[in-house]
Amino acid sequence: MADAVSIFMSIGLSEQKAKETLKNELLSSTLKKAIEVAQGLLGSAGIDKTTGTLLYSMVTRLKDTHRLSFLTEYIITRKITTELQLSAALDFVKSHPKEHVDRCEFETACGVGVVVTPEQIEDAVELIIKKHKDQLLAERYRFNMGILMGEARAALKWADGKIVKNEVDMQVLHLLGPKTEVDLEKKPKVYIFSRSLFCCFIAGEDLVHIRGFCEHVSLLGMPIFTNSHDRSWFK
Repeated sequence: MADAVSIFMSIGLSEQKAKETLKNELLSSTLKKAIEVAQGLLGSAGIDKTTGTLLYSMVTRLKDTHRLSFLTEYIITRKITTELQLSAALDFVKSHPKEHVDRCEFETACGVGVVVTPEQIEDAVELIIKKHKDQLLAERYRFNMGILMGEARAALKWADGKIVKNEVDMQVLHLLGPKTEVDLEKKPKVYIFSRSLFCCFIAGEDLVHIRGFCEHVSLLGMPIFTNSHDRSWFK
């Protein structure tokens, strides 16, 4: 057991994680095979923590161990370097279970060799900010920033997500400036009447029960919902 724990720790796992992994016989067996393949490719060189993390992630998610050596090779040779690429790789081998893998097709699907420069990220985000500029200026920080990130990720598929987010945040700050007291205020309550139902929503929260109004609504014979998970009525 001690030897196995040491082997797992050699790729960057903590001692606790290594021991937990060892409890899963199938997982630990597959991970050992992946490490053996990796060491065969690296020779005397060790596996750094970043590569080891990807290797572990691949092993825990791979369903068809027939592709273990193939994917390990791409991770160890740093052709697959991000979780995004790994997810694409796993999806590809899953959709080609019995076929001989066309490496060119595989690498295209996984973004192997694609380099996204800081300038490309800056330019792409700038176009997205420009597209939504009027709405951003009108709504300021109440604007749904997820829209910007979604479009940026679509335009920069293989870019580092953290770098993209930092660029979006920076350009939004440059356009709008720091948040003001008004930006930090909660959104006003919105009352919605639908199918004779009364409900109240507060920004960022589920359906809430407003005591004073509920008493009034009950007198009117309207149903009141206090279960935030029951939204089947709202269409």
